Parts: sequence; C-alpha cells; structure tokens
Amino acid sequence: SNSVTYHFKLPAETAPGIYGLRLATGKGISNLRLIAVDDLPTVLEAGGNSTAKKAQPVQLPAGIEGRVDQESYDFYKFHAEAGQQFAFEILARRLGSPLDPVLRLLDLQGRELAYSDDDEALGADGRFVYRFKNTGDYLLEVRDIRYQGGNDYFYRLRVGDFPLVTAAYPLGVQRGSRAQIEATGP
Repeated sequence: SNSVTYHFKLPAETAPGIYGLRLATGKGISNLRLIAVDDLPTVLEAGGNSTAKKAQPVQLPAGIEGRVDQESYDFYKFHAEAGQQFAFEILARRLGSPLDPVLRLLDLQGRELAYSDDDEALGADGRFVYRFKNTGDYLLEVRDIRYQGGNDYFYRLRVGDFPLVTAAYPLGVQRGSRAQIEATGP
C-alpha cells in the first residue's frame, strides 16, 4: 500500500532533456521525480565493476545507468581510435541523486587523462571533452567525492560525440524575428 509500479510511454518526438514526472491518483499526487530522456542507447551497470581489472566493457556511444556503493568505484572499459573525440557527462544531482560525482578518464596503466568533479555550469555534476591521441582501450571511473553511496546514489553517464552546451547567445530574441544563436561550452 506504500508503493506503486507504473509504466508510461513517451511520444517518439520527445526531445532529449530532463523532465519532471508526477503520478496523480484519486488519493493524491506523488512527489516529483526527474527523468532523463536521451537519444543515446542505454547500458545498465552490471555490477561487480568496482576495480579497474573488473571494468564493465561498454560500446560507445552510450548512456550508462548506474549506482555507486559506499566507499566504492564503478569502472567502465571502452575502445577509442586515435583522433576520435568524445564528450563525457554525468547526470546525478540534476536528476535528484545525492551523489556528488567524480568522473575520471584513465589509460590502462591507470594514468589520469582527464578529470571532472564539479562543472561551473552544472554544479555538482561534471563533464569534459577529450580527443584521444592513441588507439586503444580506456577506463572511466565514477565515484562519490565523499565516498558515500547506496541505492539512492544513482547516475546516468553519457559518452559520445555530442556538444556540451553551457548557454545560448544571445539569451533572448524578439518573437517573430530571425537571429543567429550560438552555443557556448566546452
């Protein structure tokens, strides 16, 4: 009597983004839940990927759904070609998770190639763009900055060739007029 399972279908033309969702019944309205609508194929964290040696292999581009355990890490292994560029973005706080994510890109020897804790445009969530110099396999590490975790510490990790937009310029355009809009961001 304290929980409900529901299924819903989004219209095919729904644009990618973060949306609020509530369920209304004869007994009231649920708390707001935030969901991410994405155009990347979704991969679920399989578990058991808490060390670099046990990294979960993923095919990119992908949107990876995972949860961080307390005092733990999540590792993902992927392949990149020399000259290939990927954007890496983690959604946690923007979806209502208490996770304060740290995202690190590593080579197979454990050397850090890129790091993101907080992003000035996103708050606690992080993101970066990286162009690979060498063809090979690489690792992504996800953890909480305070090493906290649990069932509520969920995230969506987006990796692919997409822009990381911070803002549009100009910020406003008169209705009915034409204007060139530029995106800013990494």
